[in-house]
Amino acid sequence: MAEEAAPLTLNVSGVQLGEQPVSLWYLTGAPADRSVSCDIVVTLSTDKGSVELSGEGDLTMETALSIDSFTSSVIEDDSIDLSDPDGDGVRETANCYVAGKAGQTYRFPATIMGNGYTTPADPSYSVKGGTAPGITPSVMAPASAKVLWQTAPTLITNVKLQNDHVYFELPGDNGTFVPGNAVIAIYDGSGRILWSWHIWVTDADLEANLQTWKVHDDLAAYDAYQNPQLMDRNLGALSNLDWANSNTNASKGLFYQWGRKDPFIGPDNSAYNSRVATPTYDAEGNLCDVYPPASETPSFTNDARWTHVAQKLSRKDIAAYPMAFVAGASNYFWLDETAHDLWGLLYLGDEANTIGHKTIYDPCPPGYRVMNPYALSGVMSTVSGGTYASLGYGNVINPKDFGETNLQVRYDGNNIANLPPTGLIYFEKADNFFPFDRSWNYGYLWTSRMGNTHDYRAQRLHFDVNNFLTQESGYASYGHGVRCEKIK
Repeated sequence: MAEEAAPLTLNVSGVQLGEQPVSLWYLTGAPADRSVSCDIVVTLSTDKGSVELSGEGDLTMETALSIDSFTSSVIEDDSIDLSDPDGDGVRETANCYVAGKAGQTYRFPATIMGNGYTTPADPSYSVKGGTAPGITPSVMAPASAKVLWQTAPTLITNVKLQNDHVYFELPGDNGTFVPGNAVIAIYDGSGRILWSWHIWVTDADLEANLQTWKVHDDLAAYDAYQNPQLMDRNLGALSNLDWANSNTNASKGLFYQWGRKDPFIGPDNSAYNSRVATPTYDAEGNLCDVYPPASETPSFTNDARWTHVAQKLSRKDIAAYPMAFVAGASNYFWLDETAHDLWGLLYLGDEANTIGHKTIYDPCPPGYRVMNPYALSGVMSTVSGGTYASLGYGNVINPKDFGETNLQVRYDGNNIANLPPTGLIYFEKADNFFPFDRSWNYGYLWTSRMGNTHDYRAQRLHFDVNNFLTQESGYASYGHGVRCEKIK
């Protein structure tokens, strides 16, 4: 610093206080004989709490502080632990956390991968060439944390790493709540992303608005599939209202490649059929680049840039590049192995009577997971659905008219759910991440299960003006929406 600077903060982790002095180093451009009287605050933090020591001292080229003489005070941690959403003391971690109160500080564990669950391998699994190698999380030791992207320059602020937790604040706008989406990443000492978390900033009462869907009668013998409770909106959606009632695309939510935990931004609000990405901002408040504007295919990067990369990810890099959409005409599956257990439900057949489990790559918040493949099966006259003309659509209200409006479906034969025409993100061409496609008359939602037709196809809901397919298969590398199911 060549001139006097604003308050200087030095963060040190893993220090054991005792008889030996602790040395901190920084560089300054001031003269060697410069001495400045400063107010000095030392914060000592452990997982049991924090103590603040305050005093005065002279800052010189070599300063020794005797903190024994400083005034001490206990710092109360009034932050909300997002891994304990119901406050019962039972921690439940996830890759997405919901924050909904302006002026509040939040925290979540920074050392746990997703929900921390170990998915056992199934060496005997071999459906259509797929594998079930299992998933083993490890304990992370991050060196720093910051916003990777967010939908407003100061949607979340004061991100810091402390006591093995990530802390952040929702400042609001002059006390007014501002909804949006953000991703916070943690980094190792070299600047490589270790993991990242989606922060869904919404004040919607997601629990109170759960919808209990009717499963098809053909599955009545299987108790595991019955009465699935789904959120009333897509993951990352800021509303459940369609364009006709809100003049926004807020109900479309975020997009995911099947089996990945990382969200991709949706279309902006320039039109109901917009093919332009919602603006996002990095930690400094700068617009994130949308790359490429042409058919180039850059390498993977940790930078806050939206990229469309014609390379597959490896297992060790699944979490390293959360803004890189895997593309390429032959990259049907974004991973360089055909793992069918990434979202916790292998293709075992109806008689298995299981919806599997939540994994460390599941993108839903605590208490929820990606919906099972039978969740919407009761809407049509066959489990897998089909064309409206041949199956009838008594539960589907406006199949020919949606577009500016959401598709309306009687999810239990009576009450109505809104399903937005999200469109999709193509993977086949490296220049097709932006714009989006089919964003005016097609809707897609992933389920938690891979299909049984190819090793690289997963099961999804697909609807358009002619069809409502509850178990269609689609390439895992497509970008589709997600609707989260309450874990029983």
